Amino acid sequence: MSTPPRRPGQRQRSSSRVVVFLIIIGIGWYLQRSEEAEQENAPPSIPVVEAPSLDPDEEPIQQSATDENTARTPEIKISVPNTEPDEQAPFLVEVSENIFESPAGLVYRSGSVDGHRVDHVLSHAEDIPSKPIHGVFRGDREEIFKLIDDAWKIAQTRGPPQVETEQNRDRTVLTVDMKRPIGYVGGQSGKRQGHPECRKIRLVVEDQNVITAYPMR
Repeated sequence: MSTPPRRPGQRQRSSSRVVVFLIIIGIGWYLQRSEEAEQENAPPSIPVVEAPSLDPDEEPIQQSATDENTARTPEIKISVPNTEPDEQAPFLVEVSENIFESPAGLVYRSGSVDGHRVDHVLSHAEDIPSKPIHGVFRGDREEIFKLIDDAWKIAQTRGPPQVETEQNRDRTVLTVDMKRPIGYVGGQSGKRQGHPECRKIRLVVEDQNVITAYPMR
């Protein structure tokens, strides 16, 4: 049995379908190529790193305004004999090895049974009950040396009755009334008397070199 011939309208519809199919394939291929090209030209993605959270109890670190490479001048600490190495003694200045000078020009050198005049003066910073009598300063070390400077300056400008002067060979013995309590009488005698207050200071010098200084009534 022979196949009936196709009509002209049927051949035209078949050709249209083929053309549409080819167009669809072409559009799909074009879109696929465009997407691949965009992926190739796109910049590499940067991973997002989450910033570390700050502990609410932890203080933020502040950057110093000073350049860390800038050299810093080391702190200079002046020590006096028999003191802690980390303590400062700003009142006395070491002008030479083991020689200290006060602002008023008094000089403290090595000597005395305590090894140094500074140590000898500071032996009067506390009571020594075993001694028969012992004058004791009130105040800390810096206050004691400042008090001695004040007495020295008063002695340079005033005389009796506030300042009494005696000469014992090369040594000058100054007794200066400070007109205020500066310490008390310690030792055995001071204990018996109830540690009466001292208002005077006895200062012994050779020129401007301090030999001793202590409170007295």
